Amino acid sequence: MTGPRRLCPGLATLGLACLVATPALSAAEPQPDMTELVCAKARDLSAYRSKSLALLVPGSDGFLFRSRIDMRDYGPLKSGPKKELLKVIAALRERGTEVVLVVPPPRPVADRSRLIEAEAEALDYDVVAAEAGYAAMLDDLRSDGVLVADVLGRARAHLGAGEPFYLRRDIHWSSDGARIAAEAAAETITGLPLAATLDRAAFTTEPRDVGDADEKLGEALEKLCDVKVPPEQETFYRTTEADAEAGLFDERAPQVVLVGTSFSHRGDDDPNFSGFLQQALSTRVLNASEEGGGFEGSMAAYLRSDTFRDAPPKVIVWEFPPYERPDVDDGKPVRIVRSALKKALAGD
Repeated sequence: MTGPRRLCPGLATLGLACLVATPALSAAEPQPDMTELVCAKARDLSAYRSKSLALLVPGSDGFLFRSRIDMRDYGPLKSGPKKELLKVIAALRERGTEVVLVVPPPRPVADRSRLIEAEAEALDYDVVAAEAGYAAMLDDLRSDGVLVADVLGRARAHLGAGEPFYLRRDIHWSSDGARIAAEAAAETITGLPLAATLDRAAFTTEPRDVGDADEKLGEALEKLCDVKVPPEQETFYRTTEADAEAGLFDERAPQVVLVGTSFSHRGDDDPNFSGFLQQALSTRVLNASEEGGGFEGSMAAYLRSDTFRDAPPKVIVWEFPPYERPDVDDGKPVRIVRSALKKALAGD
């Protein structure tokens, strides 16, 4: 057996804990040829009941993409919703809470080597332009003083060769993608003056199981094309506090809170994003994320909670995918968050 695998190269120089875990519990399985499995029906928009899945587009290395969600162009947020978001962040900052945004890159951008050029050209999709639009969205926020983790940059620099950022046939990031995103968020937080004031704790992260990955896109393809897609095998991780017994007697609220979507909290198939974040920061993280909550769901719920009112954290890590932007639906999601914050600050 090979030696332990270092999962967070470069973090030690930033004063962050470095995760060392044992190798994956099983060898990588050969991936199916999706160009052979995607049938004519899957290329017909009228065959889809859920437009969020359409169209299923084959990639290499067993990947499936969605034309309407994954293969989309992005750009800076609309002015009105962006102003609302800036007001939310400013109000939290005035109360002593910093906000760090974690926005995963679009799937074809993050796993660009899996995009088949001919398939992209047939749909008039320009991955270079898509990456530029994604970068413009985040850079525009940074120019207004918003803290945004550089997830894509860290993935490009530190994700091992052949390791996909996303699950091959699902919308969510892989365990490796979750780890990279956590490291990017930790790097941003460590650059803040408040980082030195965070309560410290030791954590251990280990593989807990190897099993079938989520296959939302693969399952849809099976129904459309009457084919069988072998499930991707994924290594799942668990992070535990090294001195758990001492933790039983520590009633202090975590100083870092994670709000987000199913990328951050997902039942048995959870990618351990919050665990990797705890490991990288060496501090406890309250995971207040909600599966299916979109941009606003878990953030609004957390702001309404007694936990926030009684013990506001020093940092909120706010994760949302780029298609769950605060300016969708004419900015309704961010207005919901701002309303929840106003009521919380007013003591309602």
